[in-house]
Amino acid sequence: MGTFQAITFDFWNTLYTETEEMMRRRMAVRAERVRQVTAAFGRPVSSEEALAAVEAAAAAHGEMWRERRRTMTSEQVGRKVAAALGRRTPLRLCLQIGEAVSSGVVEVPPNVDPQAAGVLAALAESYRLGVISDTGLGMGASLRRVLERDGILRHFRSQTFSDEVGAAKPSAEAFADACEKLAVHPAAAVHVGDMESTDMAGAKAYGMYAIRIDRNGTADGSAADLVIRELAELPDAVAELERQLP
Repeated sequence: MGTFQAITFDFWNTLYTETEEMMRRRMAVRAERVRQVTAAFGRPVSSEEALAAVEAAAAAHGEMWRERRRTMTSEQVGRKVAAALGRRTPLRLCLQIGEAVSSGVVEVPPNVDPQAAGVLAALAESYRLGVISDTGLGMGASLRRVLERDGILRHFRSQTFSDEVGAAKPSAEAFADACEKLAVHPAAAVHVGDMESTDMAGAKAYGMYAIRIDRNGTADGSAADLVIRELAELPDAVAELERQLP
């Protein structure tokens, strides 16, 4: 009977969830931080201009993620915001804008799954744990701060974020980075996520096992090896997969 050596986790809608209201509040905070940064540089903009610029950057990021399976770096976000404001902006200001936008996810953080801490603590006793996450306007550095704030960063031996590795899921580069950091062969690792087209497709294509978390019960025809409804089911699901290993 085989055993897994590592388990990797998606961040969004797997370890963390959020509401549309939280996303709206976060965008408003990001706009205010952009307004403050540009004002400090002697280039004041209105709250409405700042919000429109952040929304333009978000739209550009979404297009890049959908069409190229890549995500922006903090510098790229800053440049997109500056361009939307219609101004030639020095690199130093672009970097500060990007960092200000990213920090929004720390100021208005998503909700950690209430089962996450207990499940991760239990699994970390037997497996090497990692995070594989695509990033949005909030960069990997900011997501680490969220994980640390909630007391669960310590359980992860590695973190792979798309803005840092230069590729988003389902690209093999994201899964390869995690497996390399965890010193594990793909066939001895299982990835846990919520999205069929990124988490399940990417993990399976790279040779990993995959467990999909489907809180709404809509995962008909999933490519996952197993489907669960909540994180509390994960230890039993991993044990079930291990019983199937050659």
